Amino acid sequence: MSIVVKELLSSREFGTSGGFQGTRRFLVYDDDGGIVSPEDAIDAPGIPQNGATHPDWPTLLADTYTATPSDEAAGVWSIDWSYTLPISEGGDPGDTSEETLPLSVSVGVTAVDIWKSGPNIPATPALISDPGDIDIGGTVVAVGPNPISFWLPNAQISITETITAASFNAAAALSHVGKRNLRSFMGLEPGSVVFKGTNVSRQTAYEYSVVYEFGWDAWYHLRQFPEKNPDGRTKVNLDETEMQVYWRQPFADTVDFGFISSL
Repeated sequence: MSIVVKELLSSREFGTSGGFQGTRRFLVYDDDGGIVSPEDAIDAPGIPQNGATHPDWPTLLADTYTATPSDEAAGVWSIDWSYTLPISEGGDPGDTSEETLPLSVSVGVTAVDIWKSGPNIPATPALISDPGDIDIGGTVVAVGPNPISFWLPNAQISITETITAASFNAAAALSHVGKRNLRSFMGLEPGSVVFKGTNVSRQTAYEYSVVYEFGWDAWYHLRQFPEKNPDGRTKVNLDETEMQVYWRQPFADTVDFGFISSL
């Protein structure tokens, strides 16, 4: 048996009926003329899986499908996948108005280790995601090989919305957590905000309270990392006045925060 999967590109449609959504259709058949079971058709390579992103609209996720015998020929299955905004499966994500959207912002500082003060932030988003072994500049403030503490400005942001839906799609939140903002978010620079996660509580049979947590960082979440000797100790020159310090980015991936339906 040789299963073939073909997508009908004309089936890629988008609409707002019942909430913003998209569709894709696939034909699945056996190239040798055999009978394909519905299970084999649904699991065939090239058929989307639940939670997969839409190729033309990445904020839409594969949600539900239908498999029906195709009118094209005997033994051919037609698989229709529906894509929805990640916060719900088949629900309307536009129930909360932007004017009443609960928002909490806490601004403060956090202590981080630094070896140099006044460092240069990478000039492009690509270098912020992958800064490489380029010295950060600035002035050495380390005591020998040891860092000092620096109070780095940051902010914690919470956004709450109420979602009306048949069920909650947790896969969407998991696919975005630990990633930084691809575009400007609430007036903050691209790459400076990381999605920390979400808390979900069911209010009624079809109503969920969803709290999204974000963190802003003045250094785009970059952290200093000094050059090391082969033995693992920090490398400094003889009079301890100069050293190579690099940036490291623990949250290298970025994503469009459009998965929040009310923003």
